Amino acid sequence: MAKGDNVAAIEKLQKLKDLMQTLSYEDNFKEWQSITQEVLEDAFGAGSEKASAFKAINYTPLFMSTYMSIDKMNELFIRGLSQAEALLSEAIAEL
Repeated sequence: MAKGDNVAAIEKLQKLKDLMQTLSYEDNFKEWQSITQEVLEDAFGAGSEKASAFKAINYTPLFMSTYMSIDKMNELFIRGLSQAEALLSEAIAEL
C-alpha cells in the first residue's frame, strides 16, 4: 500500500473509531460494522489477520435465551466494542 493510501486508511479508521462512542446496536451499529470491515479489508487485505479478527468479534451472545437480561446483552455489546476499539488502535499503529 502506498504511503498516501496509508494516510487515507488511518484517517478512515480513526473516524470509525471515534464513531464508536455514538453506536447503538439498534440504530447505526450494523452500518458501522460493515464499513469498518470494508476499510480493514482495503487496508490489509480481505483474508488478513486484522480483517478476520474484526469479523470474528462477537457483539451479541452466540445463542439467545429468554432468561438473558438486557444488562447482559449490553455487557456483551460493550465487550465487543472494546475488542473492536483495541483492534482498530492496533491497525492504525501498524499502518
